Parts: sequence; C-alpha cells; structure tokens
Amino acid sequence: MTVDPSVAARRQRDQAAARRRRCNPPEVALPLVLGFGFAGALVACNTTQGVGEDVSAAGDALATGAEKNKAY
Repeated sequence: MTVDPSVAARRQRDQAAARRRRCNPPEVALPLVLGFGFAGALVACNTTQGVGEDVSAAGDALATGAEKNKAY
C-alpha cells in the first residue's frame, strides 16, 4: 500500500499542530501565575496589615525614646 507523499506530509503537519495546541505553555502558565498571584495578594492582606502595625509600633517606641533622651 503506497501513501501519497503529499497526504503523508499533511498528516505529519496536522499531528505536529495538534501537539502544539495541546500543550501551549503561555496559555497555561499565564492563568496559573495570575491565579496564584491573586491568591497570594488576598492572603497577604492580613500579613501586610500586621507588618504595618509592627512598623507603627516601632516608630512610636522610637519617638518615645527620642523624647525621653533629648538633651535640650
């Protein structure tokens, strides 16, 4: 059984195109990265608030210490 070379070449191109469509990393990676980034931002809200409170408390302590120890 002989296969027409143009048919065989078209079949190979179609199979290669199907493989590319099946696993297209940018189409898969972008939603994953955005999803994980969004989830991380939601989780970080409480963490960021806590860090802000800690920095504020440290600033207050520094200001209080400066007021107590100023020489003038």
